Amino acid sequence: MNINWLYDLPSWLSAILIIAGAVAIGLAGFYATRKWVRRVHGDEHSHNDIVGFFLGTIGLFYGITLGLVAVGTWQNYSDMDTKVDQEASALAAL
Repeated sequence: MNINWLYDLPSWLSAILIIAGAVAIGLAGFYATRKWVRRVHGDEHSHNDIVGFFLGTIGLFYGITLGLVAVGTWQNYSDMDTKVDQEASALAAL
């Protein structure tokens, strides 16, 4: 199966297809597990606690990722600053 035709699609159409696919998968999972979740939790609202734990975990991973991206960006900036200083010194010595 050759899927190279995906590269020929415009960006806006690719974005719409990707978002529609993700939403369709999410809704299918929601409707597929809806009765099971009601049966497991009953009238309790414990699922709200579980969602809180998931959101906390996602926030933790997002924070770590954002911190690592910031450190990487600062390191690249420092490396470029050093290289520019070396080139300026070499040019001044010339």
